[in-house]
Amino acid sequence: VPGVSAEISPAMLATFKVGTVTSVGSTSVGISGVEYRIKVNVEILDHKGSEMKLAEVHVRCEARFHLDKNSEIDMMVVRRPQ
Repeated sequence: VPGVSAEISPAMLATFKVGTVTSVGSTSVGISGVEYRIKVNVEILDHKGSEMKLAEVHVRCEARFHLDKNSEIDMMVVRRPQ
C-alpha cells in the first residue's frame, strides 16, 4: 500500500483483517458488525502512514487491522471514504 509507514510492510499488511468501521467507542471499535476491544497502546495510522487517534476514526472508514493473541486490535490502518 503506497504511503503506509515503513513499519508496516505490504507483506505484513496483507495479513491484516479488512472491514468497514460500523461503530467507535472509547475502548472498542465495531468493524463489519463485530465489536473489537482496542489495546491501550494501539497504533492507528491513516492510509498515508500518519498517526491518528481513535476519536479520528469514523463510521464507514475502511479498516485493516491486526489482532493480538487476546483478540484485541493492536494495530489499525484506516482509509477514510472518498
